[in-house]
Amino acid sequence: MNINFCPECGNKAKDGYNFCPNCGLKLPREETTVSQASSDSESSPQSGYRTPVKCFSEDVSVPNKASCSPSSNVAQVKELTSFSPKASGSAKRMGRTSLSRTSLKRKSNSTPEKEQVKETVSSPAKPGFKGEMSPRSKKAKNIHVQPLPENDILTDHNNTGWVLTKLLSQEKTGLYYKVHAKCHSNSDKDQSILKLDAKDGKIFNEQNFFQRAAKKTTVDKWKNVHDCPGLGIPTCIGFGVHTCYRFLVFSALGRNLQTVINELNGQLPEIAVYQIVYRMIDVLEYVHENEYAHGDITANNIYINSDFHEVYLAGYYNAFRYCPDGNHVKYNNGGRTPHEGTAEFISLDVHNGAGPFRRSDLESLGYCMLKWLCGSLPWTDQTNPCSIMEDKKRFKTDVPGLLKKCFNRRKIPDVLKLFLEKVMTLNYDEKPDYQEIRNSFSSVLQKFNVKPYDSVQL
Repeated sequence: MNINFCPECGNKAKDGYNFCPNCGLKLPREETTVSQASSDSESSPQSGYRTPVKCFSEDVSVPNKASCSPSSNVAQVKELTSFSPKASGSAKRMGRTSLSRTSLKRKSNSTPEKEQVKETVSSPAKPGFKGEMSPRSKKAKNIHVQPLPENDILTDHNNTGWVLTKLLSQEKTGLYYKVHAKCHSNSDKDQSILKLDAKDGKIFNEQNFFQRAAKKTTVDKWKNVHDCPGLGIPTCIGFGVHTCYRFLVFSALGRNLQTVINELNGQLPEIAVYQIVYRMIDVLEYVHENEYAHGDITANNIYINSDFHEVYLAGYYNAFRYCPDGNHVKYNNGGRTPHEGTAEFISLDVHNGAGPFRRSDLESLGYCMLKWLCGSLPWTDQTNPCSIMEDKKRFKTDVPGLLKKCFNRRKIPDVLKLFLEKVMTLNYDEKPDYQEIRNSFSSVLQKFNVKPYDSVQL
C-alpha cells in the first residue's frame, strides 16, 4: 500500500486519502515518485523559500453572515502557502515522495472561485522582520463597509440596543452615525455617536485602546490625581459586533474642529490654537503614560462642544502600544505599514513605518499648529506620501526654514519655534517634558489674559 506525505506537516497519509488526517490540508492528486538524490536536487526548495501568495480580499457588503466571515479567506491563504521548508525537510529525511515543481506551480496559481475580492493579503515576511502585523491586521486592511439603513438597531455587549438615527459621515476610518438608546427618546440630549467599521478592521485596534487604556474609571482617576478636570478623552459607553460590523458608541463630542476651521476660511485665531494645543498636551501625556501613541493627530480627529468649553482627541484608529508593560519597542524601519494616517500631518517615524512614538505625536501636533495658523504647509498640495516625507526630512533639521516658508513675512511666534526645535531633536524613546511645554503655552496665554481651560476663543 502506497503512503503519501502531507506537504504541510510532513505526516503520513495513506494512499486514497483526500485530506491529511493530521492538519486537514487537501492532499494533491498528482505526484511524482523520485529517488532520494533527485528529491534533494529538484523538489526540495532552498531554506526560506515560500510559495508566492496570491492577493485577494473580502468584499464586506451588508450582511449575509456566510459571505461576511473572513474564515474562508484564511483557509485559502493557508492552502496557498502550504508548501513550507519544514514540510520539504521532512520529505527529504524520510526519502519519500515530494511534490514536483509542476504541481507546486499549479497549486500557487490556483484562484478561489467563489470569493469577490478587495482586501490584499501580504506575502510572508522576510526572516528577522520585527513588528510584523498580526493576522487580524493583515486580514482587515483596506476593507470598505456599506452603510446600514437608518432605524436599524445594534445591540452592544451590555445588551443595550442602539437605534441608528442619522448617518453623519462616511470616511476611511469608518461610518459615523447619530444614535440613541432604544430605551430612550430620540431627543438631542439623548443622542450619542456610533462608529461602525468592518468587524475585523482597524476599529478592533481602537476598541483595544479604550478597553485597555481609556476606561472611564481610569480617566477619572487621572483627572483627580493630576488636577485636570477637562481631560479630553472620549467616553466609550458601548461596543459590540453586528453581522459583518464592529461598532463603538461614544457620548456626543460636539463639532469636528475641521468644520470650524473651514468656516473660518482655513485658519484659527492664535489664542485658540494655543488653548487647543495646551489641552492636547494634557491628552497626549495621559495616552503616552498608558503605553500608547495616537498616531494620527489632525483637526478631523479633534472635537469641540457647542459652548467651546470641551475639546476632545478622538480617532484612535492607528493607536500603537509603543511601550507594552513598560518596555519601549525598538526603532525598526518598516516594522509597521509606512505612511499610515493622514500624510499631511503624520511624523517621519510613521512615514518610515517605525512608529508612532511619543515624539511622533508631538511632531504631528506641530504640523497641525502650523496649518491652523498659516492655512497651509509646504507639502499641503502634494499627494505622493514619499514626496511629503522627503520635504519633512529636509525641514526636520531646518526648523527656521520651515517657519519662514509657512509664515512668509509675518512674525513667527517664539513659542512655536521653541516647541518645534525641541520636538525635532527628541530621541525616538525619549520622554517629552510635558510640563515644560504646557508652561510655555500658558505663559503666552497669560499675556492675552486667557486661561488654557477657558472657553476656546473662536
